Amino acid sequence: MESLLAFIPEDRRLALAGGYDLPDRAQGAVLFADISGFTPLTAALAQELGVQRGAEEVLNQINPVYEAIIAELHRYGGSVMGFAGDSITCWLEGDDGRRGVACALAMQDAMRPFATVRPPAGTPIHLAIKVAVTAGPARRFVVGDPDIQLIDVLAGRTLDHVASAEKLAEKGEVVVGQEVADALGDALDVVEWRSSTGDELFAVIRGLATLPEPTPLRPLPVDALPEEQAKSWALQPVYRRMQTAGKFLAELRPTVALFLKFSGIDYDNDKDAGRKLDAYVRWFQATVQQQEGFLIQLTIGDKGSYVYASFGAPLAHDDDSVRAVAAALELVQPPPELAFIVDSQIGISRGRIWAGECGARVGAGMPRFTYGVMGNEVNMAARLMGKAAPGQILVRRRVAEEAKLGFQFHQLGLITVKGGAEPIPVAEVVGRQQGQVLQGTQYEMPLVGRATEIAELERLLAGALAGKGQVVTLEGPTGIGKSHLVAVFEQQAGAIGFQVAVGASQRIFQSTTYWPWQQTLRQLLRLVPDASSDVLAVQAAAVTNTLLQMNPDWSVRLPLLRNVRALPLEDNPTTAAFDPRQRQEALFALVQDILRTWSRAQPLMLVFENAHWMDETSRGLLEALAKVCHDAAIMIVAVIRPAAETDTQATPSAALRALRHHTLIRLGELNGDDVGQLVGNLLGGPPSLLARLLVEAKAQGNPFFTRELVEALRESGQLLLEEEEWGLSASMIDALRTANALVREEGTWVLAQAADLSTITLGIPDSIHGVILARLDRLPDTHKPTIKVASVIGYSFELGLLAQVHPAHPLPATLISQASTLTERDFIVPDYSMSGPLHYALVHDEENDGRYTFRQQATQEVSYETLLFTQRRELHRHLAELLEQQSPEAIDQIAYHAYLGEDWARSLRYHLLAGIGDKSLFANMQSMDHFRKALASAERLPPEETLAQRRQIHAELGELLLTVGQRDAAGEHLRASLQMAEEQGDLEAQANACRWIARAHELAGEYQPSLEWIDRGLAVLGERLTPASLELHLIAGLIHSRRGEYTNARRQALASLLAAEELGQPSIVARAHNLLGTIDRLRGNLDAAAEHFQESLTLYREIGNLQGQALAQNSLANALFDLGRWSEADRYYHEAGRTFNQLGNVYNRVFVDNNLGGIALNQGRLDDALLYYHRALRALEQIGGSPWGMGGLTPKPGAAHVKRDESRLGFEYLERARDLFAQAKSRDLLPELHRRLAEAHQAQSELAAAQREAETSLALAEELAMLGEQGLTRRELGKIAAQVGRTDDAERELQHAIHILTEVGDNYGRACAQLSLAEVCSHASDAARRAQLLGECMPVFERLGATLEMARAQTLLSIS
Repeated sequence: MESLLAFIPEDRRLALAGGYDLPDRAQGAVLFADISGFTPLTAALAQELGVQRGAEEVLNQINPVYEAIIAELHRYGGSVMGFAGDSITCWLEGDDGRRGVACALAMQDAMRPFATVRPPAGTPIHLAIKVAVTAGPARRFVVGDPDIQLIDVLAGRTLDHVASAEKLAEKGEVVVGQEVADALGDALDVVEWRSSTGDELFAVIRGLATLPEPTPLRPLPVDALPEEQAKSWALQPVYRRMQTAGKFLAELRPTVALFLKFSGIDYDNDKDAGRKLDAYVRWFQATVQQQEGFLIQLTIGDKGSYVYASFGAPLAHDDDSVRAVAAALELVQPPPELAFIVDSQIGISRGRIWAGECGARVGAGMPRFTYGVMGNEVNMAARLMGKAAPGQILVRRRVAEEAKLGFQFHQLGLITVKGGAEPIPVAEVVGRQQGQVLQGTQYEMPLVGRATEIAELERLLAGALAGKGQVVTLEGPTGIGKSHLVAVFEQQAGAIGFQVAVGASQRIFQSTTYWPWQQTLRQLLRLVPDASSDVLAVQAAAVTNTLLQMNPDWSVRLPLLRNVRALPLEDNPTTAAFDPRQRQEALFALVQDILRTWSRAQPLMLVFENAHWMDETSRGLLEALAKVCHDAAIMIVAVIRPAAETDTQATPSAALRALRHHTLIRLGELNGDDVGQLVGNLLGGPPSLLARLLVEAKAQGNPFFTRELVEALRESGQLLLEEEEWGLSASMIDALRTANALVREEGTWVLAQAADLSTITLGIPDSIHGVILARLDRLPDTHKPTIKVASVIGYSFELGLLAQVHPAHPLPATLISQASTLTERDFIVPDYSMSGPLHYALVHDEENDGRYTFRQQATQEVSYETLLFTQRRELHRHLAELLEQQSPEAIDQIAYHAYLGEDWARSLRYHLLAGIGDKSLFANMQSMDHFRKALASAERLPPEETLAQRRQIHAELGELLLTVGQRDAAGEHLRASLQMAEEQGDLEAQANACRWIARAHELAGEYQPSLEWIDRGLAVLGERLTPASLELHLIAGLIHSRRGEYTNARRQALASLLAAEELGQPSIVARAHNLLGTIDRLRGNLDAAAEHFQESLTLYREIGNLQGQALAQNSLANALFDLGRWSEADRYYHEAGRTFNQLGNVYNRVFVDNNLGGIALNQGRLDDALLYYHRALRALEQIGGSPWGMGGLTPKPGAAHVKRDESRLGFEYLERARDLFAQAKSRDLLPELHRRLAEAHQAQSELAAAQREAETSLALAEELAMLGEQGLTRRELGKIAAQVGRTDDAERELQHAIHILTEVGDNYGRACAQLSLAEVCSHASDAARRAQLLGECMPVFERLGATLEMARAQTLLSIS
């Protein structure tokens, strides 16, 4: 009851309680207080927080100010007559100005605590108040329809007088009228006199000699007025919501504001002024209420009188722009009985605004507030009203766009309005016109109208059943029927033997790794979620046994299923040693293997709902599976919205559409017959022809729109069952007839072909947002807070958790009853997809376990968006606390709610944990998002408390950004990390930052700065041997090897090796041996290289690291290949390949294939070589290989094509490799590239070009001290010289090549050089020498299986 009294001016409520009337004519003082500074504060907050939240924060600032100044008004017996944004008009009955002046001065003192407001990140804003006081006669009226709202009005020249005074006042001043100054005389401390344009005099004062005694009004008890009487002073929707919803009265909602200025009533001299104003206000109220709009504010003043009406608050419709324009056309021309009203001018604007309680709760029994609907667009409507001429309606362009189908507009171009920084596009309403309505969204019941799509899906399903895997993207806007279609198709697939598994993404879990895959794999593996640890252990054992029976080689990788929460297995030494990328690749390969193997026994259909909200890791796994399912009995269906409807930048659709076995199915609108069938299904009976046509025209073929529209019409009483047929109500038919939307055909009313349905506003929403919000507004007020709280929890929720976070703490029975109502009205549905015990039990209910899901994501979004940010923040914060207490493992959800709840300490902690977890899963983008939010959270806390965390976050972000190629951004974070590590005195962290900064330079090809940063990192650590120092030495060795500085490279690698041995770090010792072996191999020290690789392999075997073993086997095989021990190399390559396959390590398997291709190439098996090379390149492209990696692989197929006499293809690969090495800024593989180019030019008899490339290769090989490459290139130079007839040069180069290749141990290379030299020895006198050379090289070719060279040698031997 107290809140209802607050809508009534203080003296009026006393009169009502006392049973007496206030006089029509009164004498007293008018006080007008205007708070200045809110305009710049609004702008600052809008810029920092966004327009919507900024407006809300302004209200959070203004209400405490109102509390303070209204408290002073009450001390002096004053009443608040009205609120107008940041100003109030007050009345002090019987005052000659003395109490008014004392109150004004007290208000100035009360403002001091609010003098400075500091926005979150901006310049301080200064607030002040200016107060004007005048005294004299006034009129008091009560106007309005009591069934809508009564309004207390103060009018007359004294009000005009105070407006003139306020115009002359500056902030911080009190200005009084001359009549007040005369009445108080010398008691006033007058600073100066000012005059208005009408030559009225006003005094600026700063004090009053003698303050009057406070005379507060008598407070009233709560039950002073009967509720029936009190509620007439509040808008009825507001009254109902306040009685049940309490704190959720305040909200954000899209609203159309209409301001109307009028004149024509002489308030001072016309004794019928009250009656006239009452008649006009009642007509105004009725006119806007016909469109379900509401009069929010009535102001009488020197600018004329104006009325403010809202369309959308407190009740919303999607066609509120149409409703406002329709009302404006009525309001601009009052009926004849109101002919005294003249010069009506109207402004209309639309936008998201704040709606709720505005004012003060001060003093026992003396609150004073109003239902305010405020925001930038409200101010804009008032300014447009001021720009309009009498009889003119001006609207913002967005209003005209939304209402253009129903009304004609004349575009006026850009117009500058008061207070606007930039001109805005404005249109004038001309009148009505005919048009049609835009479409919207909804779906449901028995599937109708999708025969074509079902047939296409059945065709694809048959292909999948035959072992030709299919990938389908089902795309359509919200509510078009995607989920319903898929549900029907799932049943059909199950009926013919498919095992179906469904994973649904949610926006709230978009940062939770593998969220939809958790659901999918649990269904496939038949795991019971939320089971006890004992049950989980039994399940894990059974599933593990099943999987190992399918393929024992999976045993090493099975612990990786823990990453998708499928099996609770602990890491083994091998999986524990994986870095994040290796871990992800291994997991992807394992899931691919499991599902492909599974599909051989039973075909699979995997459905991914809301795939546009997939987390990064799930998207990657989906795309990886899609690429390899083309020859398996697997059908993948990804259900997505169009990109324009989502706020996600990355979806699986683009990658999937590039696949040859992909099919895109776009769902379109239903046709008229299908809509009619759907309406009949929804109603459970046939609709009348007119009802069907109306729904069809309004819904525009969208199932969700159709469903919601039918429900809205039925709930509002506009659709009635009469004689077994659902027809429109009489009022609806009248409205259609009035709008000329109906015609008679064969005695039946039907819609006219060009019916202007945009003007039909009797409860029929015109868009999805309007439909949902309109339906939400029709819920019982007790249920509205419940669905709002549920929307904060997420798309799915449990009643138990909802009960704990609900501010009203409803009883379990109440909440269950509300959930039942929400289910009946199709806002939510029971969620049976997750069995097992509840996390948050409410009560035991065998029929309903308390889990629910919003029927449509859009419903959840609209419910959520109506909440104010402060309300959301409070709920999110509470949820984070509860989840931490009851489900601490829900790290992502706790982080999500803590961040939105601005619980910065908790947000920092959990986003940091989530970021580290995602990084370990190679979910780099999600990890960075978590780290950024952690950093933003840390920056809201005292810096000295978060230094360590901020340093860690900057380091993690720098490393991740470097991984994804954003070197500049990475450098900023790494330098920040370094600076903070220096502040902490953390030497290890400083060295680690130096390491990654060095890595950034190395990736950019900036080797010298990279080495300088490595030296700096080592200098920080001094003589200390730490993991960071070992990493620095290894990176330094890598950089030196890339530059061809093998002495320095070897020194760094040895330093790392020795330090690792001293620290007992066998894995780093093994890596150091691998680097030393690589250096020796590049320098041609093949035997030494093999020894290092063998030592590395031995160490990895000792520590049980399969990944390291495979890497060492591959490196050892490379050395053996160079030594001409191809059979041994082949064995090690295949062992490494099997291990990489077992581990799911696609990246390193690529290089094994490349190396096997090298053997095939040298053996003359060119088709096999190309098969290996192309497979390696495809795999590396799919996983996103670096320019250096791609460049290393690309020359090899080029060489194979050259040997096949396919020079054009060979040059394409070689030139592509040149570009890749330029991008990588790497030199270590350039000698080989130029040698391969020389071979290609020689094959084309382009000998000058071949000579240039060979000389470039030799120069680089000599500069880089790559002895083996020098030998191979000199062989090419000898062959070129022989081809141009320079026999002596040819012999010299080939002899040099033989010497070098013998020295480095390259038996195959030496034999090839010997064969080339034998070919040069063509004269008879050289026969003996030729025979000797052939005798030395042919056994090598025979042993290695080098068929092409063996054939050449045999040909030469036959000639001799």
